[in-house]
Amino acid sequence: MGKIVSNQEFNHVIELIENARTRAYRAVNTALIDLYWDVGKYLSQQIATREWGKGVVDTLAIHIRQYDPAIRGFSAQNLWRMKQFYETYKDSEKLSSLLRELTWSGNLVIEYFSFSLAALSAEPAISALPRRPSRLGADPQKKNIQ
Repeated sequence: MGKIVSNQEFNHVIELIENARTRAYRAVNTALIDLYWDVGKYLSQQIATREWGKGVVDTLAIHIRQYDPAIRGFSAQNLWRMKQFYETYKDSEKLSSLLRELTWSGNLVIEYFSFSLAALSAEPAISALPRRPSRLGADPQKKNIQ
């Protein structure tokens, strides 16, 4: 009869599988970020040299969807984000290579906070902020006189 093998020995194979899976996810993520970078670069160049605008980018998004409806993530809004991603980091080689290691969602979060911090550094006046009624229905910028 054969030797009895413990689950612990089998778990080594599971660990090998999980490690390979993680490396595959990272490779796919890197390829996608590189694709988004390349698309953003292409759009940036076309807009600068051929005077593409919103209408052309909208048409490109429709063209991609019609070419293959299974291709996801290339709406006009996402295409503009890819252009912004490229233009934001193109001049910083070290930073752009680091950002390519993050997920696309991670990059969007960084973009959002970078934009928010830039807006805050402009020190907007409180009165310039949009007014929002309080939960009780009173306007916080008006005195309630009763």
